[in-house]
Amino acid sequence: MKEKILITPPCFPFFKRIGSLILFFLIITLFSCSGGSTGSGDYDLKTDPCAGGHTFGQATCPGCGIKYDYEIGEEGPAGGIIFYVADGEDGRTLGFTVLGNGSDSSLVGIDVGFSQYKAHYLEVAPATPAIANQRWGLASGNTEIGNGLTNYANLTAVNTAISDGVIGNGRKDTQIIIAHPQLENAEFAARSASEYKTESGHTDWFLPSITELNLLFQSTSTVSGMPTIGYFFSSSQYNSDNAWGQSFGGGSRGYFDKSNNYSVRAVRAF
Repeated sequence: MKEKILITPPCFPFFKRIGSLILFFLIITLFSCSGGSTGSGDYDLKTDPCAGGHTFGQATCPGCGIKYDYEIGEEGPAGGIIFYVADGEDGRTLGFTVLGNGSDSSLVGIDVGFSQYKAHYLEVAPATPAIANQRWGLASGNTEIGNGLTNYANLTAVNTAISDGVIGNGRKDTQIIIAHPQLENAEFAARSASEYKTESGHTDWFLPSITELNLLFQSTSTVSGMPTIGYFFSSSQYNSDNAWGQSFGGGSRGYFDKSNNYSVRAVRAF
């Protein structure tokens, strides 16, 4: 019985080896950037080379080197201070949704210039100086702004939103306020926060909602340099003539005339 001889083309082992190497590097790349089974999936950073696939539980993403494991009180990527961390443990995947284009039309009724995205941190602009003496709206003749602007009819509704952890609406609210015909060419609280500049060049600052502003107030005991006196406006509306704000002296929340001059602290969500 003759032995069968299998003839293999000379180049086959070479291509087989190359194919194995390519597969190996693909697997390594995927695991380094997405973290394998511990990747975040829905994590989102502006200018994120890993496209939402960061590895959690480390100081930086091994795929791109971006630092993301921030702690409260630490300097943020825009030169401000981190005052809120959505998930306080490694493996964070939930975060919170920053409402924008693509959100329900009842919440975002106009083009706000950015798409809905997932964030895990809130960063406040450097502690000094605060933006002072800002009016929310006109001295007279204000109208109630619609288009999905966050509106709380009473303090109970505000406190319920705070206890329910409702955040992520300040950035879209800021753009809705700026776009209103009465305010689109005026330097009021929302525009001042939106146009805030730092050396980092980030342009995604906004006037925080009343629930986000409350988180900032809550951080005053743990974050150095935060204001401890004065009233601050939020981007949340009460009615045609009033908007919600908070005292940083005692923490009381209330609605104030839109023509009042109060301080503003710009924040960003990433």
